[in-house]
Amino acid sequence: MRRNSVGIVSGKGGVGKTTVTANLGVSLVRDFGLNTIVLDANVLTSNLGLHLGFIREPVSLHDVLQNKLQIDQVIYVHSSGLNVIPSSLAIDATIDVSALGETVKYLAKNYDFVLVDSAPGLSKEALAVMDACDAFIVVTNPELPAITDSIKTISVLEQRNKHIMGLAVNKIKGKKYELTKHHIERVTDYPVIAEIPYDESVPNSIANKVPVVMFDPNCQASMHMRQMAGWLCDKPFVIHESLWARLFRLIFGG
Repeated sequence: MRRNSVGIVSGKGGVGKTTVTANLGVSLVRDFGLNTIVLDANVLTSNLGLHLGFIREPVSLHDVLQNKLQIDQVIYVHSSGLNVIPSSLAIDATIDVSALGETVKYLAKNYDFVLVDSAPGLSKEALAVMDACDAFIVVTNPELPAITDSIKTISVLEQRNKHIMGLAVNKIKGKKYELTKHHIERVTDYPVIAEIPYDESVPNSIANKVPVVMFDPNCQASMHMRQMAGWLCDKPFVIHESLWARLFRLIFGG
Protein backbone atom coordinates (compact mmCIF):
# COMPACT_ATOMS: atom_id res chain seq x y z
CA MET A 1 0.00 0.00 0.00
CA ARG A 2 1.40 3.37 -1.00
CA ARG A 3 1.63 5.77 1.92
CA ASN A 4 3.04 9.00 0.57
CA SER A 5 1.12 11.47 2.75
CA VAL A 6 3.12 11.58 5.96
CA GLY A 7 2.05 13.51 9.02
CA ILE A 8 4.94 14.79 11.11
CA VAL A 9 3.51 14.94 14.63
CA SER A 10 4.70 15.45 18.19
CA GLY A 11 3.29 15.12 21.68
CA LYS A 12 4.59 18.53 22.73
CA GLY A 13 6.04 21.68 21.27
CA GLY A 14 9.73 22.48 21.09
CA VAL A 15 10.97 19.04 20.08
CA GLY A 16 12.01 20.15 16.58
CA LYS A 17 9.10 18.79 14.55
CA THR A 18 9.06 21.66 12.06
CA THR A 19 12.84 21.49 11.67
CA VAL A 20 12.57 17.80 10.83
CA THR A 21 9.73 18.44 8.36
CA ALA A 22 11.60 21.15 6.45
CA ASN A 23 14.89 19.26 6.26
CA LEU A 24 13.30 15.95 5.43
CA GLY A 25 11.49 17.60 2.53
CA VAL A 26 14.61 19.32 1.21
CA SER A 27 16.64 16.11 1.45
CA LEU A 28 14.00 14.09 -0.42
CA VAL A 29 14.31 16.59 -3.28
CA ARG A 30 18.07 17.27 -3.28
CA ASP A 31 19.48 13.89 -2.27
CA PHE A 32 16.92 11.57 -3.85
CA GLY A 33 15.30 13.57 -6.65
CA LEU A 34 11.73 13.07 -5.42
CA ASN A 35 8.88 15.45 -6.18
CA THR A 36 8.01 16.56 -2.65
CA ILE A 37 5.73 19.12 -1.06
CA VAL A 38 5.54 20.25 2.57
CA LEU A 39 2.37 21.70 4.04
CA ASP A 40 2.11 23.74 7.24
CA ALA A 41 -1.04 22.50 8.94
CA ASN A 42 -0.16 24.26 12.19
CA VAL A 43 -2.61 27.00 11.27
CA LEU A 44 -2.63 28.89 14.57
CA THR A 45 1.10 28.93 15.35
CA SER A 46 2.71 28.38 11.97
CA ASN A 47 6.50 28.24 11.60
CA LEU A 48 7.32 26.07 8.59
CA GLY A 49 7.42 29.03 6.21
CA LEU A 50 9.89 30.81 8.48
CA HIS A 51 12.25 27.82 8.40
CA LEU A 52 12.24 27.96 4.60
CA GLY A 53 12.44 31.72 4.18
CA PHE A 54 8.79 32.32 3.26
CA ILE A 55 7.68 35.25 5.40
CA ARG A 56 4.44 37.22 5.01
CA GLU A 57 3.58 35.60 1.70
CA PRO A 58 0.43 37.09 0.14
CA VAL A 59 -1.52 33.80 0.05
CA SER A 60 -1.38 30.66 2.17
CA LEU A 61 -3.21 27.52 3.26
CA HIS A 62 -5.61 29.78 5.14
CA ASP A 63 -7.01 31.03 1.82
CA VAL A 64 -7.70 27.45 0.74
CA LEU A 65 -9.38 26.50 4.01
CA GLN A 66 -11.55 29.62 3.71
CA ASN A 67 -12.52 28.63 0.13
CA LYS A 68 -10.95 31.77 -1.33
CA LEU A 69 -8.34 30.00 -3.49
CA GLN A 70 -7.53 26.57 -4.92
CA ILE A 71 -4.61 24.64 -3.46
CA ASP A 72 -2.49 25.05 -6.61
CA GLN A 73 -2.65 28.82 -6.15
CA VAL A 74 -0.83 28.81 -2.80
CA ILE A 75 2.18 26.64 -3.66
CA TYR A 76 5.62 28.25 -3.48
CA VAL A 77 8.87 26.76 -4.77
CA HIS A 78 11.90 26.82 -2.50
CA SER A 79 15.39 27.31 -3.95
CA SER A 80 16.03 23.60 -3.27
CA GLY A 81 13.15 22.63 -5.56
CA LEU A 82 10.92 21.72 -2.63
CA ASN A 83 7.29 22.79 -3.02
CA VAL A 84 5.87 24.60 0.01
CA ILE A 85 2.40 25.49 1.24
CA PRO A 86 2.84 27.86 4.21
CA SER A 87 0.20 28.94 6.67
CA SER A 88 -0.42 32.55 7.49
CA LEU A 89 1.40 34.16 10.42
CA ALA A 90 -1.82 35.99 11.27
CA ILE A 91 -3.85 34.54 14.14
CA ASP A 92 -7.31 33.47 13.04
CA ALA A 93 -9.11 31.13 15.44
CA THR A 94 -12.04 30.79 13.02
CA ILE A 95 -10.08 28.72 10.49
CA ASP A 96 -11.91 25.46 9.74
CA VAL A 97 -9.43 22.60 9.27
CA SER A 98 -12.07 20.04 8.33
CA ALA A 99 -11.19 20.34 4.61
CA LEU A 100 -7.57 19.38 5.23
CA GLY A 101 -8.17 15.75 4.32
CA GLU A 102 -9.34 16.53 0.80
CA THR A 103 -6.40 18.88 0.31
CA VAL A 104 -3.88 16.24 1.34
CA LYS A 105 -5.59 13.58 -0.77
CA TYR A 106 -5.36 15.82 -3.84
CA LEU A 107 -1.67 16.56 -3.25
CA ALA A 108 -0.85 12.88 -2.72
CA LYS A 109 -1.95 12.17 -6.29
CA ASN A 110 0.52 14.68 -7.68
CA TYR A 111 3.64 14.28 -5.53
CA ASP A 112 5.96 11.47 -4.53
CA PHE A 113 5.73 12.67 -0.93
CA VAL A 114 3.45 15.05 0.96
CA LEU A 115 4.87 15.97 4.36
CA VAL A 116 2.35 17.63 6.67
CA ASP A 117 3.72 19.62 9.61
CA SER A 118 1.19 19.24 12.40
CA ALA A 119 0.43 21.39 15.40
CA PRO A 120 1.93 19.80 18.53
CA GLY A 121 -0.13 17.87 21.02
CA LEU A 122 -3.74 16.85 20.55
CA SER A 123 -5.39 20.10 19.48
CA LYS A 124 -8.13 20.32 16.86
CA GLU A 125 -5.49 21.09 14.24
CA ALA A 126 -3.36 18.09 15.25
CA LEU A 127 -6.35 15.76 15.14
CA ALA A 128 -7.20 17.05 11.65
CA VAL A 129 -3.71 16.06 10.47
CA MET A 130 -4.16 12.63 12.03
CA ASP A 131 -7.35 12.17 10.04
CA ALA A 132 -5.84 13.55 6.81
CA CYS A 133 -2.62 11.54 6.41
CA ASP A 134 -1.87 7.91 5.65
CA ALA A 135 1.26 7.45 7.77
CA PHE A 136 2.98 9.21 10.64
CA ILE A 137 6.38 9.99 12.09
CA VAL A 138 6.40 11.00 15.75
CA VAL A 139 9.13 13.52 16.56
CA THR A 140 10.31 13.54 20.14
CA ASN A 141 13.27 14.27 22.41
CA PRO A 142 15.00 11.68 24.61
CA GLU A 143 13.68 13.18 27.87
CA LEU A 144 10.90 11.52 29.87
CA PRO A 145 8.24 14.30 29.50
CA ALA A 146 8.61 14.30 25.70
CA ILE A 147 8.41 10.51 25.52
CA THR A 148 5.36 10.49 27.82
CA ASP A 149 3.57 12.95 25.55
CA SER A 150 4.63 10.92 22.50
CA ILE A 151 2.95 7.86 24.00
CA LYS A 152 -0.30 9.85 24.26
CA THR A 153 0.00 10.87 20.60
CA ILE A 154 0.71 7.27 19.58
CA SER A 155 -2.34 6.11 21.52
CA VAL A 156 -4.63 8.52 19.63
CA LEU A 157 -3.14 7.45 16.29
CA GLU A 158 -3.72 3.81 17.19
CA GLN A 159 -7.34 4.58 18.08
CA ARG A 160 -7.69 5.96 14.56
CA ASN A 161 -6.06 2.80 13.09
CA LYS A 162 -3.26 4.89 11.56
CA HIS A 163 0.09 3.57 10.33
CA ILE A 164 2.88 4.76 12.63
CA MET A 165 6.22 4.51 10.84
CA GLY A 166 8.27 5.17 13.95
CA LEU A 167 9.86 7.85 16.08
CA ALA A 168 12.49 10.43 15.19
CA VAL A 169 14.41 11.23 18.36
CA ASN A 170 15.78 14.75 18.03
CA LYS A 171 18.24 16.92 19.98
CA ILE A 172 20.20 14.05 21.50
CA LYS A 173 22.99 15.38 23.74
CA GLY A 174 24.33 12.10 25.11
CA LYS A 175 23.44 12.97 28.70
CA LYS A 176 22.93 10.30 31.36
CA TYR A 177 19.35 11.43 32.01
CA GLU A 178 18.33 10.83 28.38
CA LEU A 179 16.38 7.71 27.49
CA THR A 180 18.19 5.27 25.21
CA LYS A 181 16.91 4.04 21.87
CA HIS A 182 16.23 0.63 23.41
CA HIS A 183 14.22 2.17 26.25
CA ILE A 184 12.20 4.41 23.92
CA GLU A 185 11.35 1.49 21.64
CA ARG A 186 10.36 -0.63 24.61
CA VAL A 187 8.01 1.92 26.20
CA THR A 188 6.44 3.08 22.92
CA ASP A 189 6.41 -0.28 21.12
CA TYR A 190 7.56 1.41 17.89
CA PRO A 191 10.96 1.63 16.20
CA VAL A 192 13.25 4.63 16.46
CA ILE A 193 13.86 5.45 12.81
CA ALA A 194 16.24 8.38 13.40
CA GLU A 195 18.55 9.53 16.19
CA ILE A 196 19.39 13.17 15.49
CA PRO A 197 22.09 14.70 17.68
CA TYR A 198 21.85 18.20 19.08
CA ASP A 199 23.88 20.40 16.76
CA GLU A 200 24.58 24.14 16.97
CA SER A 201 24.29 24.31 13.18
CA VAL A 202 20.53 23.79 13.52
CA PRO A 203 19.64 27.00 15.44
CA ASN A 204 22.13 28.86 13.26
CA SER A 205 20.40 27.58 10.14
CA ILE A 206 16.97 28.55 11.47
CA ALA A 207 18.23 32.07 12.23
CA ASN A 208 19.41 32.27 8.61
CA LYS A 209 16.12 30.79 7.32
CA VAL A 210 18.03 28.04 5.48
CA PRO A 211 17.41 24.35 6.24
CA VAL A 212 20.43 22.83 7.94
CA VAL A 213 20.83 20.17 5.22
CA MET A 214 21.70 23.12 2.93
CA PHE A 215 23.28 25.44 5.51
CA ASP A 216 25.72 22.81 6.78
CA PRO A 217 25.06 19.58 4.84
CA ASN A 218 27.89 17.63 6.45
CA CYS A 219 27.18 18.38 10.11
CA GLN A 220 25.95 15.45 12.16
CA ALA A 221 22.35 16.68 12.43
CA SER A 222 22.17 17.06 8.63
CA MET A 223 23.67 13.64 8.05
CA HIS A 224 21.11 11.94 10.27
CA MET A 225 18.18 13.83 8.73
CA ARG A 226 19.43 12.93 5.25
CA GLN A 227 19.73 9.32 6.34
CA MET A 228 16.14 9.52 7.62
CA ALA A 229 15.00 10.78 4.21
CA GLY A 230 16.74 7.81 2.62
CA TRP A 231 14.96 5.48 5.01
CA LEU A 232 11.63 7.08 4.12
CA CYS A 233 12.08 6.53 0.37
CA ASP A 234 13.88 3.19 0.81
CA LYS A 235 17.15 4.41 -0.63
CA PRO A 236 20.47 4.16 1.23
CA PHE A 237 22.28 7.20 2.54
CA VAL A 238 25.61 6.63 4.28
CA ILE A 239 26.53 8.89 7.20
CA HIS A 240 30.14 10.03 7.10
CA GLU A 241 31.31 10.38 10.67
CA SER A 242 33.99 12.80 11.73
CA LEU A 243 37.16 11.39 13.26
CA TRP A 244 36.10 12.59 16.72
CA ALA A 245 32.63 11.01 16.33
CA ARG A 246 34.20 7.68 15.35
CA LEU A 247 36.60 7.80 18.31
CA PHE A 248 33.75 8.65 20.70
CA ARG A 249 31.67 5.74 19.39
CA LEU A 250 34.59 3.31 19.63
CA ILE A 251 35.44 4.37 23.18
CA PHE A 252 31.96 4.79 24.64
CA GLY A 253 29.91 2.57 22.34
CA GLY A 254 26.64 3.38 20.57
